Amino acid sequence: MKIDFKFLVFVLISFSTLSFTQSWLDSLVEKGKQISGMDSCREYSDYTCQQLESSSYNVEVWYSPSNWGDSPTYLGKSNSLSGCSRMAYASANEKNRKVDDYICCLITDTSSCAEKHR
Repeated sequence: MKIDFKFLVFVLISFSTLSFTQSWLDSLVEKGKQISGMDSCREYSDYTCQQLESSSYNVEVWYSPSNWGDSPTYLGKSNSLSGCSRMAYASANEKNRKVDDYICCLITDTSSCAEKHR
């Protein structure tokens, strides 16, 4: 794809003279990453890495030792992907158990588990 240099300069100058909020600019950048596929998380997700980190998740954990087929323990809701992991390991630590596995279920407007992450 060829981009006209003069057009690019015009766009950059136009954006620099307008007073956008940082969150608006951040969301514009994230949308650009999402559309262009220039984000490593887009290889396995419908969302960018930043969107995944800042989303809400239902947290489920399997403690060890566990029997095959055991149901996971629902721990609650996390407000970030990294928080989901911390929540799983903190819960196991509180119970003096080890994490056999955990899952972070992405919460969207239409699903309580749109994607599964770790």
